[in-house]
Amino acid sequence: MPRGGQGGEGLSRRGPRTLERRRRRPLDPDRLVDAAMRVMEAEGLAALNARTLAAHLEVAPSALYKHLPGMDALLDLVLDRVLGQFDVDVDAELGWRQQVEVLAHRLRGVLQKHPGLAGVLSGRDPLGANSDRMADAFARPLVRAGFPGPEAGHAWYAVVHYVIGFEATFAVDGTNLERAVDPQARQQVHERFAALDGERFPALRQLGRHIWMPVLDERFAYGLALLLDGLALRAPLPGVGDTGGTAQG
Repeated sequence: MPRGGQGGEGLSRRGPRTLERRRRRPLDPDRLVDAAMRVMEAEGLAALNARTLAAHLEVAPSALYKHLPGMDALLDLVLDRVLGQFDVDVDAELGWRQQVEVLAHRLRGVLQKHPGLAGVLSGRDPLGANSDRMADAFARPLVRAGFPGPEAGHAWYAVVHYVIGFEATFAVDGTNLERAVDPQARQQVHERFAALDGERFPALRQLGRHIWMPVLDERFAYGLALLLDGLALRAPLPGVGDTGGTAQG
């Protein structure tokens, strides 16, 4: 004979949870990356650690390491997932310079959607499939321009890390960005520069108010143009698509 109502009530209390656990997708690297992305979107990159990730997945932290050797490996997977959002297709009719410009703006756009990851990417390449696609996309126009191997490598590094470094500067530490964007904070900074000793800091006193301005897009484009101007002067095949201009995409 069944154990009366108590047994039935206990089964009913445990049943939904048991069924939920059975329906829950088992842990695997993809699920870990999904959860890591949710943590970063909700709480920021700084909150991503084994304890927080395990809490989101409703598992013990030790369960994570059955599928990954450590958090560094997870970061590599997250970075490669993010780089999968980078569109590598460019108009073949564009010159090499314009192709690089398009790709640079696209990469910045991807990194802007995931604050903090630019700083991580600056120090580690995940060496995954999507990372390879991104790297190859930037390398192709440089090869097309005729840069030899070593110089093409220098050019690739200069362009890609200009994009990553620019975004990392403002994503990791938002203090300077706040000083530039917030009118009151910007005014305080401008007044500070205006009050500097003109004999000790003549240039900074004159230009300080122009340095802290909310014009990030303009400054990104300006720096990229300077970089590409220099590369165009060194390109072995300057006539191949070296048309200047702007081509964002």
